[in-house]
Amino acid sequence: MNRTAAAAWCLAQVTRSGCELTRAYADLFSIDENRAWQDLCSIQDTFAEIYARQTEVGCIDELSIQHHQSWSKKFLKNPLNHSCQLKLEIYGLILEIRCEQPHIVEEFTVLFSHFVCDSNREPSCRLTLVKNADALWKIYQGENLFFERLTSDEVLPCLFTLVFVQCMEQLSHRLLFHAAVIGHRGDSILMPAHAGCGKSTLSAALLANGFTYYSDELAVIDIHTLEVFACALPLSIKSGSIEPLVSYYPGLSLQKEYLRADEKIIRYLKPPSSGTAEKGIGAAVKALVFPRFSSQFSTRLIQLNKKDALQQLAEQGSSNRDLSSADIQAMIRLVEERPCYSLEFSDLEEATRLIRPLFSNESLTIEQ
Repeated sequence: MNRTAAAAWCLAQVTRSGCELTRAYADLFSIDENRAWQDLCSIQDTFAEIYARQTEVGCIDELSIQHHQSWSKKFLKNPLNHSCQLKLEIYGLILEIRCEQPHIVEEFTVLFSHFVCDSNREPSCRLTLVKNADALWKIYQGENLFFERLTSDEVLPCLFTLVFVQCMEQLSHRLLFHAAVIGHRGDSILMPAHAGCGKSTLSAALLANGFTYYSDELAVIDIHTLEVFACALPLSIKSGSIEPLVSYYPGLSLQKEYLRADEKIIRYLKPPSSGTAEKGIGAAVKALVFPRFSSQFSTRLIQLNKKDALQQLAEQGSSNRDLSSADIQAMIRLVEERPCYSLEFSDLEEATRLIRPLFSNESLTIEQ
């Protein structure tokens, strides 16, 4: 064990919290607390590797186990309170994001500007980002380490994931679906689909054509009124969608790329405030459209029978809880009382032309 690691280990035995440990380490080596925190992150990684190796070969005693547990608990308990911070309010949930690097907070602020707040309320959830000495990142949610060894292009997608999960938990009393939602004049269309079916691409094209954006990932349904509410997080645009969308968003190809946990390269598209649904205002669902993209398709709208529509809708359930009888009845009503279609598309302009009449009494071009 080198001198700095040994000093950190000794300080951990006489300090009561992670913040106190950080300050003591900074004072000992005459460095600022941000640098001290980075050093301690690296030392923690080293201790964890040593402990894992000793455990693997069975060469460890009870005292070492106690010291390791004491260190880990203390170190993870109170991450350093970084000065660069951001507060978001989403469905009454106050999220606080802390980071020592201003540019990370600035990037997130730009994407989530319509959720930024200056509330004095205690945050429901605190996310802390820490950059290690090896330039890799960790993300803590409260006291718990959720992500580690992230490269700079992985940080925002992981942070986005944690925010999305918090939103879902906050909305668990609602009926949730993995679906895009777009609107027009107070009405909406639900577009449930598996990942990779083109929900975000189609949503972005419809937004550019004057429709209102509610979400590209999560439909939030009130089981009593069957109205849908906006969860207007930034759209996640994959590399394969850049070419079809570039005519709508000329600067999209120049935007920063990020690496998602599923190894997809994405760019984030912030919905414009003028085209985003108002928070807290429900919209009637006019129709259910199940989109599916393929370059081989001829773009067409196909009438779906109710049984198939209900099955496909159920497959996209995202409530993350046991469904109640009221939930199930709401799903059945949602399908039974509204027209349901499958949209096979390869051309975004043609898909837009087929969807537009669903909001009005214009005649539809559909296949049985």
